[in-house]
Amino acid sequence: MHGENISFAYGFWSLVVVNVGLFAFFIISFLAPVKKREWRSMGATLAFFVALFTEMYGFPLTIYILTGILGNRYPALNPFSHASGHLWLAFLGGGAVMMTVIHLISNGLVIIGFSIMWKGWKLIHGAKGELVTDGPYTYVRHPQY
Repeated sequence: MHGENISFAYGFWSLVVVNVGLFAFFIISFLAPVKKREWRSMGATLAFFVALFTEMYGFPLTIYILTGILGNRYPALNPFSHASGHLWLAFLGGGAVMMTVIHLISNGLVIIGFSIMWKGWKLIHGAKGELVTDGPYTYVRHPQY
């Protein structure tokens, strides 16, 4: 490993704790749960934030599972680098050109999604309380999702 500079993009557990604590503080202070059912919902919300920030800064579960299943066949040399956390990039061979292609495709999908949402909301607000059955509502009941 002469001359290699391997940097890990995960393992920032202090950042996980700070973010979870910050989000928990704001959620509990603004949505102070009282009843048992409210505390149960709050627990599920906080569990989501723990999982989110653990994936983001701690250790990505997808890489953990895939390296366990694929072992040495995992397509990245350093599965814990930031670039290897982008699974499509890792499985499609990596590199700047592939990252550009992935970004173009994903940005196109986002634009298509926003246009479907815009069309759906335009139809809903123009219907004046009537049931909308044309446009994207011909195929799906909730195109916003």
